[in-house]
Amino acid sequence: MTAASRSGEPPPSRPVLDPVLDAVAAILGAGICLLDAEDRVLAWNDTYLELFPEEADLLRSGLPFEATVRRFFETNLEPAERPFIDRHIAAALERQRNPPISYARQCKDGRWLSLEARRLPDGRLLKIFTDVTSLHDSGAMKEAITAVDVGLIRYAGDGTFQTANRAASMLFPALVGQFRPGSTRADHIRLLADSVLAPGEAARAERLLAMPLPDATLREPMVLRDRDGRWLQFEERRQDDGGAVMIWQDVTARFDAKAELDGLRLRMTDAIESVHDGFVLFDAEDRLVLWNDAYRRLYGIKEGGLQPGTPFRTLIETAIERGMYAESGDAVDRMRRRLRHHRGDAPPLDMPLADGRWIRMTERPTHEGGIVGIHVDITDIKRRESALGESERRLAATLVEDARRTAMLDAIGYAATQIIGRSTWRAGIQELLARLGRATGTDRTYIFEVLDNPGGRPTSRYSYEWVAEGVPALIDDPKMQEHPLPDDPTVLKALIDERLTGAAALSGWNIGSELEQMELRRQGVRSNLKVPILFGGRWWGTMGFDDVREEGRSWQPDEIDVLKTATSLIGAAIERGRMDEELRRSAADLERRVEQRTAEYVRVNEQLQGTVADLRRTQAELVQAEKMASLAQLVAGVAHEINTPVGTALTAASHLEERARSFAAVVAGGQIRRSELERFVDRAGEVSRLLLSNLERAAGLIREFKQVAVDQTSAERRSFDLGEYLEGVLVSLGPNYRRTPHSVTLRCPHGIVMDSFPGAVSQVVTNLVINALAHAFPEGTAGSVTLLVAPGPEPERVILDFADDGVGIPPENIGRIFDPFFTTRRGAGGSGLGLHIVYNLVTASLGGQITVESTPGQGTRFTVILPLVAPAAG
Repeated sequence: MTAASRSGEPPPSRPVLDPVLDAVAAILGAGICLLDAEDRVLAWNDTYLELFPEEADLLRSGLPFEATVRRFFETNLEPAERPFIDRHIAAALERQRNPPISYARQCKDGRWLSLEARRLPDGRLLKIFTDVTSLHDSGAMKEAITAVDVGLIRYAGDGTFQTANRAASMLFPALVGQFRPGSTRADHIRLLADSVLAPGEAARAERLLAMPLPDATLREPMVLRDRDGRWLQFEERRQDDGGAVMIWQDVTARFDAKAELDGLRLRMTDAIESVHDGFVLFDAEDRLVLWNDAYRRLYGIKEGGLQPGTPFRTLIETAIERGMYAESGDAVDRMRRRLRHHRGDAPPLDMPLADGRWIRMTERPTHEGGIVGIHVDITDIKRRESALGESERRLAATLVEDARRTAMLDAIGYAATQIIGRSTWRAGIQELLARLGRATGTDRTYIFEVLDNPGGRPTSRYSYEWVAEGVPALIDDPKMQEHPLPDDPTVLKALIDERLTGAAALSGWNIGSELEQMELRRQGVRSNLKVPILFGGRWWGTMGFDDVREEGRSWQPDEIDVLKTATSLIGAAIERGRMDEELRRSAADLERRVEQRTAEYVRVNEQLQGTVADLRRTQAELVQAEKMASLAQLVAGVAHEINTPVGTALTAASHLEERARSFAAVVAGGQIRRSELERFVDRAGEVSRLLLSNLERAAGLIREFKQVAVDQTSAERRSFDLGEYLEGVLVSLGPNYRRTPHSVTLRCPHGIVMDSFPGAVSQVVTNLVINALAHAFPEGTAGSVTLLVAPGPEPERVILDFADDGVGIPPENIGRIFDPFFTTRRGAGGSGLGLHIVYNLVTASLGGQITVESTPGQGTRFTVILPLVAPAAG
């Protein structure tokens, strides 16, 4: 019956097997699965689904058989083996690649299934599964079947394989294919060494191969490491029938636990050694297990004098024999009491030693039934306890003083909340004096405040006062008003230094100087305490406590310490109050100065704005003047250039006129000869050609000059051939360098057409040439200037590379050459605007960029990158 029929549902439809296979399967009661040459499922029978019901929802024609293998292990592997499922699947697929296959394995539900697999001539794979549980459920394998958590492999007396349980299949998936008749113990061990055990275990695997089957004597188990990092314990046992059982067990958890336990033990040893007190541990049988050096030193035991396993009773007997304890009574009584405490979970025991020390022993039972003890040297505690009685007697005498001190602290705490407030700090100081006066039982509390007087010596002032009922107030006494401190600098410094020590002045009748004694007697003071007010390393005044009704008042040091805390609070309040007043004065003064400065800044700003406007107007005029000067140079040069062809033409015209007069005279005389006529015609033709060529040259110069002049004096935009235009510009500049030893060379391919502002281009080239001729070459030297034009690094751009081989620009000037009015020839014709105009024309009008490189003594290079189409004027 199939899984589907057991559930009450119709069985799943499946491909039909060959009739012969169905018949054979029915006779054998076997489950059959047929795979194609690529190991995909072709067909199966109902018995196969009975054997593997977990695949009922999975099987279909064309399913890779690997999916059925994965489903088998997902169902049958124990949780501990799930992380290694891929290893089991890989071993199963490897066996399937090497038919014929014959082996048996146990399922999770206890069934034993045998597998026979054969590859058919057409490439198909036939797998036959048979339930052979009955063959493995009796006799020698009964014990193996029950021990499902241990891998068991049984061999006959000659070492041939008999059977293996399911746990062995789970531990060694690579070995499952060898669980078949004919395989031997040696085959299995060799396969384990090659495929399962870690490479470092090869030698130990050889030892296994060399071992014969065990005799009746049990061998010591062997632990081996496998390639997955697991620890496997191996042992073999002889059976009654002469065979043997190989037993394998995964003991990884045990080894990990042992490693963790060893680490814990080491950490515990480090921990107890770091304990300052003595530590000792006994096991459940009261034998010594662990101790630290502090325990050994506490009892004066030499190093090595303690041994693990020593009974607790032996340790006590040894200590009593050494006379370690100072207790009274005989040794038996001491032993009995010590053992009773040791095992009684009693409170800590304080034990006196013979050398005068006291040891406190705290012992508690452990979960395992042992005893852990902490032994502490409490000699100092016992000494303090002996002194405690005296302290308690003194305590009774100071209870009243404690109550007074508590009241003083309450007064300070309450007043602090008032003093912290910026607006209530004065009232807080007054309230503090009142509460301190009532808490201490004095008759008068007051403050002498030290005042700083700019330009003069400091003074003191009777600022605050509280008096008990019936005690006269001194706040309005004229003698208590503000008066200077000592005018002698040495005396004043000694007084301040004395106060800064923080020492309180405690006195009865003999108080301070004779003058001070007289003043206190006048006030009726019988005892007096003065505490300096200190804060932030400064003396702010003095807080005083007067008694006029009680003589011989006593002040305790801790009371004075509390009062010093109060004075620190008062000093902080006085400092903050003075700072607030100073801040208010400073703020008012600052506001006044800010108003004055603001008015001044407004006036200066107005002046600066006017100055800037004047400078901008002047700069514009200078730039225009620079342009006109450049144009004037152009005019002068062109005029010089035109003089030559015009002079030649004038000479030729004069010569022609003279020849014409001579020829006319000959004609008028009527004696003209043909040779003279031909000579006149030839001479007239030569002169006419000379005259025409020179006039055309002059006309060309005039046209170029006119174009360049118009361009430089206007901002007209037009299209032009860059090479032809630059040639015309350099022709117009010829007079500036032809009379010098310098040369100017242009290298520009024709056909570069720009839609830009030719006047700006002409001005840039003109200024760069003139600048180089003026600055690059010292007098008496010859130099060269080269203007190289090439396509730019980006489409629609062109590069004008302007270089000279002159003296170069000093490093300190290279960053300033484009600044307006910067020149190194001021007073020698330099205006400082030439390169400034170049920079503005390149970056603004032409929409390009200009950079400069120069090394002193090696010339200067200006690189101008311009767009072929200039940006629209803004």
